[in-house]
Amino acid sequence: MLRKIGAPMETSLALQIKYREVQAHYEQLRQYYLVHVQQQYALVRQRYMLIACAWCQRRLRWQRTAASSGGGETSHGICRPCAARLFTQMSTMAG
Repeated sequence: MLRKIGAPMETSLALQIKYREVQAHYEQLRQYYLVHVQQQYALVRQRYMLIACAWCQRRLRWQRTAASSGGGETSHGICRPCAARLFTQMSTMAG
């Protein structure tokens, strides 16, 4: 009877150890993201301008800026779904 109780306990302990290892690995990845990925994103933001849809605010693309501009700015365009909706509304108004 003691054997049956011991095996689940060993399994539970092994799973707890594995959980702690995974949790530590996750924390290392999170720290890497906070330091490296955010720095790289900041560099990209300095060299590129975000183009967003003026209607729905969806991010459309990044466009390289001229050397003289500050970068990190947002400009506006229109996405395909909003353009289609706008043209449909315009055609119903005209006809």
